[in-house]
Amino acid sequence: MGGFLQAILFGYTGFRITKNCLNFDPVCPDDTTKLKITGVCYLGSKLSFTITKEDVTIEVTWSSSEPQSSSLEAVLAATQHHFPLQEGQSVTFPTAAGWIQKAPVETV
Repeated sequence: MGGFLQAILFGYTGFRITKNCLNFDPVCPDDTTKLKITGVCYLGSKLSFTITKEDVTIEVTWSSSEPQSSSLEAVLAATQHHFPLQEGQSVTFPTAAGWIQKAPVETV
């Protein structure tokens, strides 16, 4: 069963965990209309991913209130467009490769 789970998580989603980010490069199989992955824990947040051939939606379903926990953002590789990820909200963008990282801390 572990091999099946790895094939889904790392194959279809393209997830790769690095020191600085969680990479994604989703592929929706021809005979699949939608793939939903829930409960992905990353840097103090729980994320849900919905992947179709056209779009990727990322929702932050829970975020830690711990001081060391930081806000996250999704960045698209091709355009470098940044999407803030906040608890209770979702972002949708065309299916493309990118990564999730800590959002830069704003200084006033």
